Amino acid sequence: MQQESAGSVITLSVRHLSLLDARYPGLAALFGSPRVIPLYEAALASITACVTALMRELGWAASGHDAAVDAALLGILVGTWRAGGPAAPDAASLPGQQSALVARFRARIDERFRLREPIAVHAAALGVSESRLRTARTRIAGLSPAAMLDQRAMLEVKRALLYTNLSVAEVGFAAGFADPAYFTRFFTRHAGVSQRTFRTTGGSRT
Repeated sequence: MQQESAGSVITLSVRHLSLLDARYPGLAALFGSPRVIPLYEAALASITACVTALMRELGWAASGHDAAVDAALLGILVGTWRAGGPAAPDAASLPGQQSALVARFRARIDERFRLREPIAVHAAALGVSESRLRTARTRIAGLSPAAMLDQRAMLEVKRALLYTNLSVAEVGFAAGFADPAYFTRFFTRHAGVSQRTFRTTGGSRT
């Protein structure tokens, strides 16, 4: 005798999951590895109600639409999270996998650091949550993803200041800083001196 399955399929983008996981750390762990989570009566009723609410909200665009969709989605995720208990460590949490993720992140920012993209954009492009990228980067290299982005930008800026004749504003623009004032604050915060001082001293004071 063959039993048929009945239920709902919910598709959630990696980017949106990353945004939710950044606010409520741990949600992304639900998707770390394939799992079958049994839902008992109370959990099933709660999650079914959230699914119904989600489908209703997706069918129209009343006031508070986005908030209502996220509320229903969070109800589903949290209900499933609680029903399943702690997830087993997944492959992405292993040191080798974390090193590979950091290497992919490093290669991406080498190509795109001038765009000054948010960490969430990098995480989505790499197919992981923002919290997972942050954890891997901190464990492997002791730096947050944001610090790694700033470090790469500073390397490029320092090279340009020392080895080109570009003006300070041109150096900043080439590195992705459209606002000269912000570029000055950024550089001074990281180098401890202004761009002009760094250039005239050959970087010896940093």
